[in-house]
Amino acid sequence: MTVAVKSPVAAAAFNDAGVGKDEAGLSRLPLLDEMGIPGTVSNDSARIGFGDETYRHGVVSSVNEAAAAAGVRVGMTAREATAAVLAAIGKG
Repeated sequence: MTVAVKSPVAAAAFNDAGVGKDEAGLSRLPLLDEMGIPGTVSNDSARIGFGDETYRHGVVSSVNEAAAAAGVRVGMTAREATAAVLAAIGKG
């Protein structure tokens, strides 16, 4: 079984690495949806592996259904997306 995340989280953000072959960079979004976790990915806006950079400079390039239901939209900054998810779960 493939696991999207290994720890309990309210949301997850990934770098899609330019989407890649067979849309591999988006592969976690449906798995996160199955877990009810909002998931977003950012592409050219931040370097892979630098979570702080993704938060400070990331721009959402794709969302899963759970993220969309939380008010996250393509084109939002990662900060805006974080605020939307926190508001949706009552922590913002």
